[in-house]
Amino acid sequence: MNAKNNISNSEDDDLNEKAPHLSKLSGKSPFKADNDYFDSFILKLEDHIADLEEIKTEAPVLSNIPKYSPFELPTNYFDEFPTKIQDVVNNKTSKTNIFEWITLLIKPNFAIPVLTTFLIAFAGINYIEKQSKVTDTKMEYQLSEEEQLYLIDESIIIDAIVSGTSSGNEKTIEQNTNIENYLIENNIDERILNYEL
Repeated sequence: MNAKNNISNSEDDDLNEKAPHLSKLSGKSPFKADNDYFDSFILKLEDHIADLEEIKTEAPVLSNIPKYSPFELPTNYFDEFPTKIQDVVNNKTSKTNIFEWITLLIKPNFAIPVLTTFLIAFAGINYIEKQSKVTDTKMEYQLSEEEQLYLIDESIIIDAIVSGTSSGNEKTIEQNTNIENYLIENNIDERILNYEL
């Protein structure tokens, strides 16, 4: 007998260590009926029946409403339901026609975003094209003389030089002598001039 007490004490100690909250609960069953339960149940049932009889006398129309469940399902409803849904989906997707597409395009919740997107894209493209034209003209003005001459055909440049030397040869000689006189008068060294040019 002493050995049994030792075993139960060691089991209690293990239970305290493993589940301290459960070990504090009493061993009483929560599903136990009170001694007066069955006696009071009969009284409660008789009171309920009396209340129903009173309702029948006070509201005969209400008590004459047939008692049936309106929420009954046909037989094999859930067996046939997936195939019915699949048929509805197949029929709906195959019957889309041009008229439905046109009505979709006319609806404001679809047409307004599409039109605003096209307008923004159109305005952006026009703005970018105008900016590129403006930058192209600015680039032409910013080219140096050498770059502008590089873009001109060589034969045109040669023709212009030949025609200019024959008619204005005296003017260029006079300009060159004026430049030479200026450089001599101001004591400008030729090396400095070459370095600055």
